[in-house]
Amino acid sequence: MQDESPPNELASTPKRGEDFRVEKGERVPLTPDVDMTFLGNTHKISEEAVESPLGIGLAVHRAGEEEAREEWLWVYASESRVFTVDGIGVELVEYEYDRWMQLRVK
Repeated sequence: MQDESPPNELASTPKRGEDFRVEKGERVPLTPDVDMTFLGNTHKISEEAVESPLGIGLAVHRAGEEEAREEWLWVYASESRVFTVDGIGVELVEYEYDRWMQLRVK
């Protein structure tokens, strides 16, 4: 499922260090040339007593490209919550599983 709608017109491109919230299914700008849509969360099955990483599903929309690229990124809550979207560092600040994420541009 890829959101082909334009990004939320009320949203502006977040500045470095600025937090922003994205709801599941919502498309938001990261830079003037890159938008992302939050597709949802999942967990990777791991061994007992080992922390399960949180999967973050995104559709990355680049200016000039017709189709979005789907990505699944993995973060461990007890470790660094920083991941990269199209070369842009993003930190997972807070989330409600499979509903929304509070992110910060690094």
